[in-house]
Amino acid sequence: MPRAKTTKTTTRKKKAPDHFKKVADELDRAAAAAAAQNNGQHRGGPLGHSDVPSFNRMGKIVYSTSYMLTYGIAFPLALIGASMPADNPVARGMADGAAAAKANAHRDKAGGKSH
Repeated sequence: MPRAKTTKTTTRKKKAPDHFKKVADELDRAAAAAAAQNNGQHRGGPLGHSDVPSFNRMGKIVYSTSYMLTYGIAFPLALIGASMPADNPVARGMADGAAAAKANAHRDKAGGKSH
């Protein structure tokens, strides 16, 4: 019995679009537009002051100080405060002081004397 002829059809798979290339091309276009807007004179830095040493030094000092205060002092104090029982003299004193400050603020806002 003779075999029937089959025709072989080849289908080409379409390549998936390269989205990363599209993003890279758009970033290149945006960078070129920004450079053209600055007339090619990009000075860098958030305010264009990267060539001023004291500006960078002050920024580092402010950042380091803020970081130290946040993570070196406030965070450990918050952990210690959270580990204390709620009903102790320190917590009662802080609650009383907060209530007195709130009352003084409301009194000042209403136009009365605080003391």
